[in-house]
Amino acid sequence: MTEGQVQRRLGGATILLTGGSGFPGKAVLSALLTHAAGFERLILLLRADDDAAAQRRLTEEVLSNDAFAALSPGWLRDRLATGRIYAVAGDLASEEPAGPQRSGWGEVDVLINCAASVSFEEPLDWTQYLEYVHLPEVHRKATA
Repeated sequence: MTEGQVQRRLGGATILLTGGSGFPGKAVLSALLTHAAGFERLILLLRADDDAAAQRRLTEEVLSNDAFAALSPGWLRDRLATGRIYAVAGDLASEEPAGPQRSGWGEVDVLINCAASVSFEEPLDWTQYLEYVHLPEVHRKATA
C-alpha cells in the first residue's frame, strides 16, 4: 500500500489504537501522525486507572518519546487540545478491556491492535482468548 493509499483510507477516519505505549505501538503511532495526519480522531487505549491518567500517560510517557521529536509541538498540542488525539483507560487483559460503551466509539472506522502482554508466563489459552475473543469484543464496541 502506498502512502497516498494510506492517506486516502485513513483521511477523515476515527482510529482506535491499542498498545500505543509499547515499542511497536509507538512506531505505528509515529507513522500515523507523520504519514496519515488527515484522520478525524485518534483514540489510544492505554493501561491506566482512569481516562485522566491515560491522557497524562499519553502526553508524559508516549508523546515525549524521541519517535515524536520531528512533529511540530504546536501541531501536536492543537490536536490534543481539540480532542483529535486522546487517550482512554483500558486493558485488553481485563474483564472489561475498554469499560462500558464509550462516547464516540460507535464512530470508530479503524482498529489497529498493537497491544501485547508483558508477561511470558501466561497460558497459551489465555493469550488466544485475548486475541480471538476479547479483541473482537473491543472492535464490536468501538464500531457499534
